[in-house]
Amino acid sequence: MMGFMVWWMVHAIVNGKSDAMIYNTATKENAWNMSADIKHSLLNNEFLQWMYPEIPRQENSWHDMTKNRIQYRHIKLDFSSLETTLVSRHYPKWINDDLENDINAKSEYARTELIKTWKYQKAILTKIKGRNTGIEIEVGTPYHVNGLTWMIRKMKGFSKIEIPCYIDRDKYKGVWYKELYTVEDFEQKRDVMGTAIFSAQYLLQPLSEEDALCPETWIRYWDTLPDVRWRSMVVDPGGPDSGKSDATGITICDTDEFGNIYVVYAEEHFVTPMKFCDLIVGLKERYDVDDCRIEKERFSTTVADLFRHRFPLFNISFVEHKGRSKGSASVRGDSRIWRLRQWFESKRIFIGRNQKSFQDQVLTFPQPTTGRDDMIDSLAYQLDIRRIPKRKSKLILPSGREWEPNVEASFEIEMDKVLANAQAKREGANNDSSY
Repeated sequence: MMGFMVWWMVHAIVNGKSDAMIYNTATKENAWNMSADIKHSLLNNEFLQWMYPEIPRQENSWHDMTKNRIQYRHIKLDFSSLETTLVSRHYPKWINDDLENDINAKSEYARTELIKTWKYQKAILTKIKGRNTGIEIEVGTPYHVNGLTWMIRKMKGFSKIEIPCYIDRDKYKGVWYKELYTVEDFEQKRDVMGTAIFSAQYLLQPLSEEDALCPETWIRYWDTLPDVRWRSMVVDPGGPDSGKSDATGITICDTDEFGNIYVVYAEEHFVTPMKFCDLIVGLKERYDVDDCRIEKERFSTTVADLFRHRFPLFNISFVEHKGRSKGSASVRGDSRIWRLRQWFESKRIFIGRNQKSFQDQVLTFPQPTTGRDDMIDSLAYQLDIRRIPKRKSKLILPSGREWEPNVEASFEIEMDKVLANAQAKREGANNDSSY
């Protein structure tokens, strides 16, 4: 943005034009910082001064060079903010830069006031735009689905260019500006900012709580797994090519005696059918799974044949759709994935703290970061196959206390009490003359 305004002013000076532009942003500090950066470039950029000797090289050679205005002859660039009055600001070129930010997008009241201010600005621009004598440029990042930037993005009448900075965790595809940012840079930003706000800023996909599968405030983590549990694994098969096929989504979950679900393992893989079978067998043995199901849709014939020949006694079965659709942003109804929403809302699903890819899919659905939803589709099937385990019956000792897991300690305690009671009776009998 700074470079654009510098080049605009340089070319206007060189061509002897009369022109005016205003740069408008959220705060005075942002406006003044932009003014200082442009001023520095005009006075100190040797490349510009070498190419265009017409540019004044001394500050006192400019007609105006302050925080609020840079002017040379009839070419002026003004700087303002939402904290500045809009009266008498009639410019043929108007730039609004990041009017929406992390502060004024937090509440419904702040969002409404920002939109009102923006619409009032349009009253000033009406004649300029109506006579086709100028241009309005809106630059911003959507922070909220009901915010200003998202509203402008959906409006007609604007020519739009959209650049999501970070699309995927692929080191070669996912970063837009590879010379400046790396995947690791954005992963660090994700950790600091949180998944929800990170998706809004860098993916240009804001979600309201009403539209999200699981707002960030609903996320719950487990620190210890239940002692009494039923462990199940569900596999949503995919293909071997990350660019052409869905991933194989796998979740392994524990269900406790109260029906709560603990996500023990959640990952996505791109594997061939043969490696797919080895992967499933390895996970089943590693996590000591009680029940293993594979979605009976993609590759079902191939996978079933492979398991029948290679692992005939491995006890792996298939789970079917049962008439439910997968679920999308607009169609919920009796869909598989959207059934999870009430589980997250009631805080009955607990995830692992290191399951970042899975958490991203949960928080950004129905517009997932990677475009894939295979792990949460696998989790949705867990609702159909999970079992609530029965708690082991309590063992009550002769003393009336519940038996403790430490067998040796419990035995010693009970024996000491039995011997003490016997000794007391014996002493009592010896002191009784009528015994």
